[in-house]
Amino acid sequence: MSVFQIYEEFLKLDIASKFYVSLFIALVIYLYKTFLTMQTDSDKQSRDGKLKAGEAIAKFDAYLSNYEHSNKTLEDKNKIVEKMGECYLYFDEKGRKVIRLFYSNRTNVNITTLRSIINNSIDTFEGPNKEKKFFDQISYNLGYLCKPILSVVVSIVLIIILIVHYSIFVNLQTTGEQFILTINFLSVIYAFLVFAALMNILFDDFRNFRVSNVKFWIISIGGIVAPPIAILFIYYDYLYLGFIIQIICSVLLFRKKSSNNV
Repeated sequence: MSVFQIYEEFLKLDIASKFYVSLFIALVIYLYKTFLTMQTDSDKQSRDGKLKAGEAIAKFDAYLSNYEHSNKTLEDKNKIVEKMGECYLYFDEKGRKVIRLFYSNRTNVNITTLRSIINNSIDTFEGPNKEKKFFDQISYNLGYLCKPILSVVVSIVLIIILIVHYSIFVNLQTTGEQFILTINFLSVIYAFLVFAALMNILFDDFRNFRVSNVKFWIISIGGIVAPPIAILFIYYDYLYLGFIIQIICSVLLFRKKSSNNV
């Protein structure tokens, strides 16, 4: 069906239908523009943060070069410690570990290791003027345009789910039925949000998208498929069992994240 045919079908609608269709289209456009603006601002802040980190590490590398050609006195080492503290947060966990070792023993071996980490970071740093490859540019543009669409779809689906939930909720007689209904809808919303989050990860870095942690993906997919499994193999009234599984998955993910941060 062409655009002109769709427009002709739209003209055949009654006034009320035209109003709701127009309102829906206006809502979609407004949400897309809003999310696109938010993404643009977020990307700018991210680029500025990466550039600031790159500049700080490059300056620290130059300072280390001067230190290696100095007398390496106690005063020189104290200045190095101060410089390490200034750019400590810009290093990954490996770099921070080396810095903490230098704090404790002040040996030059740690300086050599740290310079190797810095050189690798500088060599792989992508500055604002670096020309992207064709495939990288295509994947970036697709992700940039599709992420706001994903946000719009998520918002509209959530609104529809909430409207459907309310329309059923007000017609139920007992508190128990209302509670079970709410749990069932929360299970569906949870699964939908987890799926949207995974899609967001895909759009963020399409080229490097891979299964980097099997346990993470198993738990995440478990949270998505729990509701349909509860419906297909048990019964709709027991959809809350899927929500219980989702809560367990969330606890496991939280515990895994906490253990990784220790």
